[in-house]
Amino acid sequence: MLDLAKAREELLSKSLLDIERATAITWASRAAACLDLAHEAETRQDRSLRLREAENYRQEALEHAAMTEDIPFLQQVLAEIDAHKLASEQSHASSASARGRGARPTRSRPEPPLDEDAGPMAWRRRRRATGAAGASPAAKTL
Repeated sequence: MLDLAKAREELLSKSLLDIERATAITWASRAAACLDLAHEAETRQDRSLRLREAENYRQEALEHAAMTEDIPFLQQVLAEIDAHKLASEQSHASSASARGRGARPTRSRPEPPLDEDAGPMAWRRRRRATGAAGASPAAKTL
């Protein structure tokens, strides 16, 4: 299981900074690939599993990028993963809608009324205007 010869050669030929950079890029690549696999999944359960894995890989990538103490590198890793995630989600949404699958359509909501006599508080305004019980004396004069 342990490959000491490979590890020894890597430690002798690379700096810790180079190892952390390579490891961050590897984990970031796994996160991006896992996002693609999530959108290709046949069931919601498989998709959910892949999305959780992708988030775990993303976190690993960020941890290793942070170990380099190179803020621009960390920002680049984060930006590339997030850009891939956005592109993957957009691609999935457009292909799912073309196939007639995907998320529930958003409900269209009616525009709020523009006149004062309609809307959620209209009953209160009418009640105060007619001097119904509970209205303040100032409201009765309206």
